[in-house]
Amino acid sequence: MMQMLTTRAAAAAELFTPAEDDAARERRIHLRVKVKSLAAEAAIIRQEAARTRGLVRWGLNQHRQTVVRQAARTALLAYGLLRGASYASMEQRCLRRPDLAAVADTARRFGGDRAQIAAWVAKAEAHLQVVARTI
Repeated sequence: MMQMLTTRAAAAAELFTPAEDDAARERRIHLRVKVKSLAAEAAIIRQEAARTRGLVRWGLNQHRQTVVRQAARTALLAYGLLRGASYASMEQRCLRRPDLAAVADTARRFGGDRAQIAAWVAKAEAHLQVVARTI
């Protein structure tokens, strides 16, 4: 009788507490929204730069091409990491080395497992070593 009550209590607790997968899914959704907002920010900056001339245009383009682009790349790589994609599948070749520490930090902020992140970074480093030798 007592065992039946504890089993029912455990089943009821599962109904009312969000599962680990639900929380991880919600954090991935937040990261996906961040990726989309960075893409929209780049498009808005491009439109505004087309309306201006001189140093203002140059400054807007510099911001878009450096700050926004790097943040979008970092967020996209972190999103792929959380979804289980390897770095090699996301970027076969790259001209600029990604900031893997920033990718790991972003993935950690959005709920990534430390062991999963460390393994992904190690594989990414190995891939970058191979790619660097072929260029």
